[in-house]
Amino acid sequence: MNPFPGHPPGLGDRAPDIRLQWKDGEFVSLSFFWTQSPILLVFLRHFGCIFCRQQLGELRFSYGEIRRLGTEVVTVSLAGPQRTEAFCQDQGVAFPCLADPEGKAFQAYRLPRGEFWQILGPAVLGRGIQAFLRGARLGRPEGSVRQLPGAFLVNQQGFIQIAHRARHAGDIPPVDFWLQAMQDSR
Repeated sequence: MNPFPGHPPGLGDRAPDIRLQWKDGEFVSLSFFWTQSPILLVFLRHFGCIFCRQQLGELRFSYGEIRRLGTEVVTVSLAGPQRTEAFCQDQGVAFPCLADPEGKAFQAYRLPRGEFWQILGPAVLGRGIQAFLRGARLGRPEGSVRQLPGAFLVNQQGFIQIAHRARHAGDIPPVDFWLQAMQDSR
């Protein structure tokens, strides 16, 4: 049974306010972040995912511009809090990385697990080659390799301005898409 009935949250809907683990396993609600500033809420597949690693690199590189636009980046992973914190430190990110080992936020935001073609189909392999050529590298899969990613731009009132649910594992908008959306929402 789905603990979050109704349609998937999208444009204009209130963002689900889930409590997740942060530093040292401390629990924090997503609203803690969006009440301070709009957030780009990024759901990562697993830590070995070449697309997630590429996305983190782009967000890290553009973090100053994102902050200049008044937005915070918050990532969510399916790993535990210690592993999530260690991974984000290894990746050199300065933004909050939250742990969702039970997948409650993934469920609330209706991010599905993919079928075979969504994980290893031609579109995914093509994007994987592009990511590799741009310097992203695969890591050891940790978590569900079938989990599809997603990202949501949430305003300070807790409403979703943009919702992106990936159609396949490599369906991750470039950071320029998000920067333009942040600029347009000002």
